[in-house]
Amino acid sequence: MSVTIRPLSFKRALCAALSVALAPSVVCGWGAPHTVITQAAAVALPEWQKQLLGAELKPLGAHYCLIPDLVHTDKENARFATMDSYPGVRYLRILHLPATPAENYDVLRYYIGKAVASFDAGQLGDAARYAGTLSHALEDWGCPAHVVPGDNMFTLFKQFLPPPASHQYALLHGPVENGVFALDLGGYRPQLLGTSVDEAAFNLLSRVQGATVHARGQVVPIIQALYAGDTNAVNAAQQVAADYDAKMVADALFTLGCSCGSALTSPPLLRPPTLRRGRRWSSRISIRRRPRFSASRSGGTPPSA
Repeated sequence: MSVTIRPLSFKRALCAALSVALAPSVVCGWGAPHTVITQAAAVALPEWQKQLLGAELKPLGAHYCLIPDLVHTDKENARFATMDSYPGVRYLRILHLPATPAENYDVLRYYIGKAVASFDAGQLGDAARYAGTLSHALEDWGCPAHVVPGDNMFTLFKQFLPPPASHQYALLHGPVENGVFALDLGGYRPQLLGTSVDEAAFNLLSRVQGATVHARGQVVPIIQALYAGDTNAVNAAQQVAADYDAKMVADALFTLGCSCGSALTSPPLLRPPTLRRGRRWSSRISIRRRPRFSASRSGGTPPSA
């Protein structure tokens, strides 16, 4: 049964507009589908990486991928969604809305580096939480509700795609992103994105830029389906974008899993770059030293020492 939204009176419409304009600067992304996307990505990981994550695998897909949306309520984990370059800022809009490629690269490099450093220190819980924040950002940057620059509520967009009377005053951000769908990546084998923090961040940036463009292709079908009251069509278009996101997140998680020294040949992959002279683990060295194994580049078994 479709729900008809009655046209608002001028007074009510004005109040609604002012409430949006004056509301705190909070932008939620996929919402509940974050867990569906992250869990589908985690299922695609090879068994050895699932065992590596152990007890952290379930909360990664059920809670850690939501940390950036919960920074005001989950204060214990809020620090995993902050950045040193934004001191004192609890809610980072850039974890929800894509910015410039350079800014997005900084975000990817930061959280990949944090997850890798936590793996190296044996802090598996911290690594999984940073991985959850990274997954959230990737998913939001590939979410149809977040890919129209400067028009997060689709108020301008509706001038190009005029709504029926039932949606004349409706803010479309929530309906565009919140669907009900299931994801099954089938036999997808995650890909290794690089052998250093910098390389992985660069390749992941390219992937997520593609996800943003791909998600834009679903905006019109979703809004047309919303106008028509066709919930099934809305969910189907959202699922197309979510499937793309889940495969990208699977690649990111797989690459992070390959950074764990206990599972790799020596030297371990993805050692964070350092500016100190004389140190063995520079980003340049780790980029040039490819792993001696090939199967794990596509979801294979962990290499032997």
